[in-house]
Amino acid sequence: MSSQEQELKMLLFEEERWELGEGDHLENQYWEQGLSLYNRLSELCPGEERYRNNLLRCLLELGRDLKMSRTNLMRAQKLFRQAVRMEPEHSLACYRLGFLYYYDQRWEESALYFGKALQRSARYRQHRITDEQAVKALCYQTRAYQHLSRRSMETVMTLWGGMKGQLRDRLKELVGETESLLLEDGGFKSLRLSEKHKERDISEEEYEQLVASGRTVLSFTEAPRQVWLHLQGTKRIRLRERPAEFLWLLMESERPLKGADLYEARFGKPMPLRSTVVKSNINRIREELARHQDDHEKPYLLTLQEGYQWNHQAWPDPVIVYRDGSVYRSKEDMELGE
Repeated sequence: MSSQEQELKMLLFEEERWELGEGDHLENQYWEQGLSLYNRLSELCPGEERYRNNLLRCLLELGRDLKMSRTNLMRAQKLFRQAVRMEPEHSLACYRLGFLYYYDQRWEESALYFGKALQRSARYRQHRITDEQAVKALCYQTRAYQHLSRRSMETVMTLWGGMKGQLRDRLKELVGETESLLLEDGGFKSLRLSEKHKERDISEEEYEQLVASGRTVLSFTEAPRQVWLHLQGTKRIRLRERPAEFLWLLMESERPLKGADLYEARFGKPMPLRSTVVKSNINRIREELARHQDDHEKPYLLTLQEGYQWNHQAWPDPVIVYRDGSVYRSKEDMELGE
């Protein structure tokens, strides 16, 4: 018996155990084992449809597990892309890729893969999306196109704004009409307001009014990785991304939060021993705020025996605003790609 035949015999024995679900492992480890197994079986027997289909199944299930647990979204992308390379009309893989690209703000790729998912022309029924998933794909494809339209409009305004004289005047009406179509009230509202754990859409105009009103606004709207804290309608403090994420949690909590509570709320798992992530980010928040705080102002953050707390008495009713589809998305958005 050749070495390849011996390997195939051993792999078939492993396949039998894997199909029975034997072994002590977590769900993602189970799909990891299946992925390794069927990758090799497909290499040894490239014409075997059963190995190919099981490999596709492992790619989809492991990618789904990584996506839903948010442990490794980049690897989830790679797994779904591998599935699409193997089966270009695999609607479900395209659908999940559409969401992952949407979360990454890669609007062109997101719209493209949602479109492929909606064709639903895969050979096997289990590779196609359901009617419910089709509605979700259409909605998020529309949102992706909205972001693309806004990006194009920003480029238009920059280019047209640099023009002079008659050329600028000739294009004024066209540019104005296009901007009006994009920003009309009936269009998709891209800003999300989070207040006391409740969220709703707001327009750009409402956002500007909110900032001017003097309320405390933590804004993730400018661009990825840029966060601003607006205070008293005039003070504007730039914060780094990671500290701002912890500040969001403190602003939305009516009670003090210990470091372990903050860590688990942010990362969805218990804080490791000797971790300094929370403490170092709280210190960064304090440093940034201290540079802009007047002597007569009350502190923004409090350190109590029970934990850290936003000073709600001195700075009441804080709100958070972020751009829909950004990296600061809600948990519900993450689950829609199911």
